[in-house]
Amino acid sequence: MTVGRELYIVIPAHDRQGMLAELLGTLDVSPAHVFLIDNNSDRPLHHDFGQSAIVVQYGDRNIQAMWNFGWELASKAADGKPYAVAFLNSDAMTSAETLVRMTDALDTLNASLVSSDYSRLLYDGGILRKRIPGPVSWECAMSGWGFVVRGELQSRFDEQFVWWYGDPDFEWRARQEFGGSVVLGGAYIENRDANGAQRDFPELNFQCDRDRVAFINKWGVSSQDWTVYNEVVYNKKLRLNRSMM
Repeated sequence: MTVGRELYIVIPAHDRQGMLAELLGTLDVSPAHVFLIDNNSDRPLHHDFGQSAIVVQYGDRNIQAMWNFGWELASKAADGKPYAVAFLNSDAMTSAETLVRMTDALDTLNASLVSSDYSRLLYDGGILRKRIPGPVSWECAMSGWGFVVRGELQSRFDEQFVWWYGDPDFEWRARQEFGGSVVLGGAYIENRDANGAQRDFPELNFQCDRDRVAFINKWGVSSQDWTVYNEVVYNKKLRLNRSMM
């Protein structure tokens, strides 16, 4: 990939070898820039992906901790050079071109975080910029299964959120750094097996309630209570281009 900063990719995974193979096959990036965080896979991922990624083991089932772990690996690999980190779920699907666009947008838009326009809310090239922490409607929220951050952010993922609510918590804090969080029109990352984790690990369904309570205790409101948040809306070129100041 040719972008203004080095791009590293962090993918936490438990099995899903078929979808991982398809995802890694789309990424035009050196294996040294892909950190595959193996969360106790039944078939260790290094058997299948040892040549296409750096595979590291991580035992605890805490996705915020896995993201932080991968971010630290990327930071060490960057060795002081400007870098970005793309966080992708193992069931995500996107293109190398999309990740390049999202990475470039960090600098061209002075964004702290760039998210996929998964609801196709915006026209191609449109942006939705969020600067103030608070709930937004679902189509304006970040895509927790695929997003890119600039490496020099002060924020990190809050590991009290084991599986849920950690992505909006991080994004709300990232809105306050640099030029805020951006959803980039035309950048699409698919979430192919959205309920797969709680299907495979039913205990995560109970964890949702605990993480939601922790989020409300921290912020005083749920990330889903979007009706309490003022949205400033601008119409551009027949599609929505929103800026939340």
